Amino acid sequence: MRTGSLRRARRPGFILVAVLFSVMVLLGASTGLAWFVRGQVRQIERERESLTARSLAYIATRQLAAGLAFDTNDYDGLDELWFGTHVIPVEEIGVAVVSFLPGDDKISLSALFLPDGETLRLEMEQPWRRIWERLERTDLEQVVLDFMDGNVAPRLGGMEREAYPNRIPADLSELLACPGVDEKVLYGDPSRGRPGLVHFLSPWGGNRINVNVAEADVLTVLDDTFTSDRARSVVEARRKTPFTSMEELKSRGGVADAALPRLSNLLGFKSETFRAQVEVQLLSGAQLHYEVVLRKRGKAADILLWKER
Repeated sequence: MRTGSLRRARRPGFILVAVLFSVMVLLGASTGLAWFVRGQVRQIERERESLTARSLAYIATRQLAAGLAFDTNDYDGLDELWFGTHVIPVEEIGVAVVSFLPGDDKISLSALFLPDGETLRLEMEQPWRRIWERLERTDLEQVVLDFMDGNVAPRLGGMEREAYPNRIPADLSELLACPGVDEKVLYGDPSRGRPGLVHFLSPWGGNRINVNVAEADVLTVLDDTFTSDRARSVVEARRKTPFTSMEELKSRGGVADAALPRLSNLLGFKSETFRAQVEVQLLSGAQLHYEVVLRKRGKAADILLWKER
């Protein structure tokens, strides 16, 4: 009798413990499910914001690109209404802040070589050498060419390695993979007042540098006649009235007659590429940034680069 009574007394306690354990398991599972669902909802919300911001940035960029079709000037300069910072509000969505500028303000990597992808253009020999002199790294002049050219034969003073891409980099940061090129070579060394490759080169652009937007430092590496004083004079003159011809560059910029034939293959007055920095601010508080490069051919402009940060 006692044994049976003890078994009957233990059974309800066991059932209670089992029920409590089950409840705890269910509560844990439901809590985990709630956290999972919440995470999924947040992920969906982030993706929705990203898609909305991307669409807004794209529409804003395309509107400015379409505006280039109406630009009939025989020059591209910073005085034109298309260029500068534009604020584009979109009701119930947010605002896009677009900084739009003409490109071709530096030496384009794609313009260094002849169509064979190997031979350095004759008019680029002096600018290329001067860049490395300014960086005080003439030892890298031929090495970097070997890194980028389309063959595997080393140049005199250069080198070839199996890991070399032997193509034009899509981003200047790719040059950090070239032996000898470090961040000081690429971005400059402010402590020594030394510029970097980013001050002279761009992965995008046409065969000619737009003299109406190029910095004075870029102009000084193009030709011996472009002294620092002459380059500053050109920059000052274009602020008043942009240049539209080599004759104007001679008469108003003071560029010597002898330099004009050499510069005619290096300098132009319009841009083939254009850059846009787009900052999208949504009403939700989210902020997203985009970098865009456009290329204009005729009256159409196509997107060459779309980078999200």
